Amino acid sequence: MRLRFALLVGFGLLFIVAWWAFRTPPPAEPVVFEAPPAPAPNRRARVGPRHPPRPEVVDAEPAEEPKGAPAVAISSTSKSAQEHVMAGERAFDEGDLEGAYANFLAVIESEPDDPLAAFALYKLAWVEYNIGEVDSAISDMTLLGEWLAEPVSNADRMLQGEVEKDLARFKDEVAEEE
Repeated sequence: MRLRFALLVGFGLLFIVAWWAFRTPPPAEPVVFEAPPAPAPNRRARVGPRHPPRPEVVDAEPAEEPKGAPAVAISSTSKSAQEHVMAGERAFDEGDLEGAYANFLAVIESEPDDPLAAFALYKLAWVEYNIGEVDSAISDMTLLGEWLAEPVSNADRMLQGEVEKDLARFKDEVAEEE
């Protein structure tokens, strides 16, 4: 008697579960789980910050001036310094370290008082680091730390923080090599 009752209950439960499973409608659309897209392959190994802090440069359209009037610089940064820094950034992003080196060095040598000179020296140190001249990179970062001992703008303060971190990174690499 107990066996019959157990079989009856077992088949009854099996029937109820089967009925419930076939009673519910299938989902409207099949659910397909896809893997996320693979990241783009890295074309080159890049060391250093992608976009380090940039100094604020305000450029406005020049007003109409009468002929013969002297040109007045609107921003404190010269166009040639901006052009050299932009060309150096582009060359660095494209992996042309020699071109980046030449452009950043041109800003530092020709216009050392320009507000972009500190940024150019920072990027020059990263170019030297990527070339393998770590000692030169350390000396340039140290010089930049001295330049920024008394920061003038917010950009200088941000750059000062980056200089301290990067100088420690450069020195750590020299210590690892020894």
